[in-house]
Amino acid sequence: MERLAPQCHYTKLKNNIPLFNLFTLNRILLILCILIVSNSYSQDKEKDTISKPKWKVNGRLAFIFNQSSFSNWASGGQNTVAGNINLNYDFNYKKENINWDTRIITGYGISYISEQGYRKTDDRFELNTVLGLKTSPNWFLSFIGNFRTQYTKGFDYKQEPKSMVSGFLAPAYLTFGPGMLFKKSDELNLNIAPATARYTFVNDFFSGKFGVEEDKYRKMYFDESLRQSEDIELWTRIALNTKWQFEGVDTPLTYYRVNDSGLSADVDKQFASWQHAVMLNKASHPTFFKQFYSLAKAYQLRYLARRAIQSKSKTNAFKLIHQAIFCNYRIIFQEPSRTAMTLCCAWLKFLPNKLYSRIERFAMLNFGNLSIKQ
Repeated sequence: MERLAPQCHYTKLKNNIPLFNLFTLNRILLILCILIVSNSYSQDKEKDTISKPKWKVNGRLAFIFNQSSFSNWASGGQNTVAGNINLNYDFNYKKENINWDTRIITGYGISYISEQGYRKTDDRFELNTVLGLKTSPNWFLSFIGNFRTQYTKGFDYKQEPKSMVSGFLAPAYLTFGPGMLFKKSDELNLNIAPATARYTFVNDFFSGKFGVEEDKYRKMYFDESLRQSEDIELWTRIALNTKWQFEGVDTPLTYYRVNDSGLSADVDKQFASWQHAVMLNKASHPTFFKQFYSLAKAYQLRYLARRAIQSKSKTNAFKLIHQAIFCNYRIIFQEPSRTAMTLCCAWLKFLPNKLYSRIERFAMLNFGNLSIKQ
């Protein structure tokens, strides 16, 4: 019996590579291709899912400070200190068909000049905003808004004394309305807004200015921004803006106490307050002030001279009564006794206190309207 040995058959290719190795190689190549394609697809998908930033912010903040000082300088000059701060920022928002651009511009500057004091050199706040809805590649339906104002009070230094011409949020301007926006890029854009509304805001102090209609009730109440002479400002305003007539009463209706720490004791501040209160109505009635201001000022200076005499401030009394006479000499002829009495007292103030007190007592008993009790 012939014994058969076990045999193992496999097919060979022409290059003697086993067939099962070819299948394995194909599988490996297929798996690698799948992995490469899958990885590429996942990267593209990841790139698509990373959204661009919606907000873009850029701007600048600047602070400038300078000082100049002169010492023994033959050509002359004034010592100055100045500072200025400016902020300019842009905020841009983009998402699909929405475009929103906002810009904030603000600055404040102040300077100190010897012999002039502190003065404002820059003061502004401005907000501009444009909201757009895309209708074509470069055109948007838009809505604009603009707000402008300042932070602190502003004064006109050309007038003497200086007069306040602006304040915090007075005036403030608000403008808004729909329009069409053409925007080629962030640097090139044009907004057309033919139908906009503009509002101007002021406080009661600036009623009737900046194009705002005057409050009809303003003529009838005190200006609360004044700490002194608010009654004088009110009476002047009523006399100039109404047909009311005033009558004087030649007897005291009330008395008030004067102390060294009170507002009325400082004659310099009181005179500055009087000037400011009176000048509030000068712009609207220049002819009246041209005719009567110097005479009114002379009477006020004489009144303050008498107050200085009562407070035993002989230097101020002497200075004020002479300023009153030089301001308008007509007070000598219109009220000779009162003017002469004030002038004499200002001169006699330089005498010893005991001697002056006796003279004052004699004058008040014989020439004054008030009696002095023992």
